[in-house]
Amino acid sequence: MHRFTALELIEISESGASLEPAGRGLLLLAATGWPRDAAEALPVGARDRALFALRAAQFGPRMEVAQAGTHCAETMECALTAADLWRDAAAVAGALVATVGGVAVRAISAD
Repeated sequence: MHRFTALELIEISESGASLEPAGRGLLLLAATGWPRDAAEALPVGARDRALFALRAAQFGPRMEVAQAGTHCAETMECALTAADLWRDAAAVAGALVATVGGVAVRAISAD
């Protein structure tokens, strides 16, 4: 997979500044050689897996994440890899499933 130079990343970022998040993702895939129509036809999960693979190739597999809670403002920090995010929870034995308001969420362990 193509590794971008710092200048290329800046140019891609600037050219996509006015786009919505999905448009910026498609722009990144196009910059790696994906035909635009093929990238647009991808299911969201497949597109996100391709973007996570691009991120891992560019910056390495480890991601350190921090997020402040909406109500409590406490910061939660964790480290994960792109592979952790694209695992298919439906195929993992023992995945925990919670359904709230008609939306099912599956949780899997990092093991």
